[in-house]
Amino acid sequence: MKFHGIASLWLNQGKARKKKITICLLESCKEAEKVSALLNEYHQDIGVDLNLDGFEYHPEDILNRYTYPNGLFFLAKSNDFILGMAGVLFLNGKVCEIKRLYVKSRWRRMRIALCLIQSAAGIMQALGYRKAVLISLKRLKAAMAFYDALGFRQIDNASIKKKIFLSLQVFII
Repeated sequence: MKFHGIASLWLNQGKARKKKITICLLESCKEAEKVSALLNEYHQDIGVDLNLDGFEYHPEDILNRYTYPNGLFFLAKSNDFILGMAGVLFLNGKVCEIKRLYVKSRWRRMRIALCLIQSAAGIMQALGYRKAVLISLKRLKAAMAFYDALGFRQIDNASIKKKIFLSLQVFII
């Protein structure tokens, strides 16, 4: 399954300078190497061990886990530079899980995360998925506000330690 250039947006960077951001899918081992480094940056940024499920951030593991029909991995890129990412794992039936939504700090508050989520939601809906779930950390206030604004809601008071489980009907986005 190929989706090239799923979405694009232009960022205005001052006096007639614009940067084109493209949302695309992870497709190569070379890109997976860059994603592996970005996942480690993400891990350090939020200060939590994300390897609880035994998943390693080796390029081949990333490609195996986030390749259709298991899942998809979305990249926000400008030229060959990766600004952000979002993974989607297909769980069962009509449910998928959004994982590792992250935008490099310099590029935050520029609608990149929104574009990643909207792109993922569009493809999830096209593939027949109707519900997206995710796990977030309660202390990530900006992320929690972002998810709330998108319509994600806590699932039946489900909470484990400092994590919160959220759900969204995909067609809402």
